[in-house]
Amino acid sequence: MGHDPKYADRINSFALVGYIDDQLGDFLNRLRQELKPGCLAAAHVTVLPPRSLSVDTDTGERELSAGLERFSPFPVEITGVHIFSVTDVIYLEIGLGRAQLTELHQTLNTKQFAFHEPHEYHPHVTLAQGVELADIPALYEQAKRRWKEESPTHRFMLERLTFVQNTVDNVWVDLAEFDLRKPVLVPR
Repeated sequence: MGHDPKYADRINSFALVGYIDDQLGDFLNRLRQELKPGCLAAAHVTVLPPRSLSVDTDTGERELSAGLERFSPFPVEITGVHIFSVTDVIYLEIGLGRAQLTELHQTLNTKQFAFHEPHEYHPHVTLAQGVELADIPALYEQAKRRWKEESPTHRFMLERLTFVQNTVDNVWVDLAEFDLRKPVLVPR
């Protein structure tokens, strides 16, 4: 995720993600590289996991934009390191912000973006996947230690979402960005 949009070998696989920036994002990108060398995807929380589309990307972008109109930026807090037992993915659990991410997912998982996902939507930040099964316990302990000792913060503001498309080389290309609506101050 976060690569050159001119990349030619795109496939019909799209997702909607919120990149994690600043010091926390930098820390998570380094940690992801340590746990899974060669990991290209930037640290992010997924709102719509990968799915195919039956419409062109411009139509998809318009649908996402309309669905996001009522959402404002919100804080997200990471509560700890865990492992999904079914997929052996090492991830960061989300506490604060979980309800808003779930609402975003439910709101946008409709019309052209409707998809019956193989696993129930669970807001999280992936740290490592596709690693050797035998390496998981050590990587999990490394991730827990690094998170506890070195994370610059456990919170970030989710203010922008990015519509991405996958390629034959499993490199995600950014297609469009959507700023979540700024909160409107209502006088008393």
